[in-house]
Amino acid sequence: MEWVVGRPQRLIDFLKTRAVDCSSMKAIRRALDVNACRVNGKVERFASKGLVSGDRVSFRAPVIEKKEPKPFLVLFEDDYLKVIDKPAGWVCEDAALRKALGPRHWLIHRLDKDTSGLLLVAKTPEVKELFISLFEEKAVFKLYLALADGVCKQSKIEKESWLVRKKTFAGQTIWGSLPAGKKSRSALYASTQIETVASGLQATLFACQPITGRTHQIRVHLAELGHPILLDRQYAERFRSPHTFARPLLHAFRLSFVHPVTQKKIDLCAPLPGDMRSAIGLVRIPSGHVGQFLAE
Repeated sequence: MEWVVGRPQRLIDFLKTRAVDCSSMKAIRRALDVNACRVNGKVERFASKGLVSGDRVSFRAPVIEKKEPKPFLVLFEDDYLKVIDKPAGWVCEDAALRKALGPRHWLIHRLDKDTSGLLLVAKTPEVKELFISLFEEKAVFKLYLALADGVCKQSKIEKESWLVRKKTFAGQTIWGSLPAGKKSRSALYASTQIETVASGLQATLFACQPITGRTHQIRVHLAELGHPILLDRQYAERFRSPHTFARPLLHAFRLSFVHPVTQKKIDLCAPLPGDMRSAIGLVRIPSGHVGQFLAE
């Protein structure tokens, strides 16, 4: 639903009298937390946001399911390693990992809180160090799927830049690329190969291969190409797509490497989670164009 503001007031006070699908202030705040509201086309999550006459407010109450915590899906395991399918919303911390899997588990790498997909877990510190060396040698193939804003006309893109810390937002560091020709001692080289899988209604599904492993590099590179991940508010304020999603839709889909202990080739895929599958349908990307990515 969309309304035009008649007089100055706080956003939460305005929604309290109009958002009939949310029965309480707590429900409204929870809806704001999952990007359910836009003010003048910009996603707004702050309940205290001041509105003025003429502002346009759109709101769609999200469906929030209460689910009991489930054990992580283990996609591969041997005496040295586990590969789990990380759910969106789970924070990659060693203490949380050991609480979920047991005491003798070590994170080899990390995914952002809202990113889902494949996560490598070592069973000994020695194995962790072996895998860290593999990452440093760029001997681990990684492929991410991202549902991003707008329709991309290019089929393949190679994005290279030097990333620096720009600012902070909601307690997190925001990264960005240095302008061409500028230098900084703190800059980190980042390279991402990007391929358009399919496009739909104001959205594109990308397959992204990070050649380097810099923090937020896929999110930064897609945003700088004009196609920020839906709805990644850290790297975009406005989105062409009118749809609302509860998290930035980024999924660590595939990992491939030679096991440093057994020397066996390991090639794993994590099926798309339900929210990304639903979002792909919502933006009308034909399921036949994404094939294996929609497999159960």
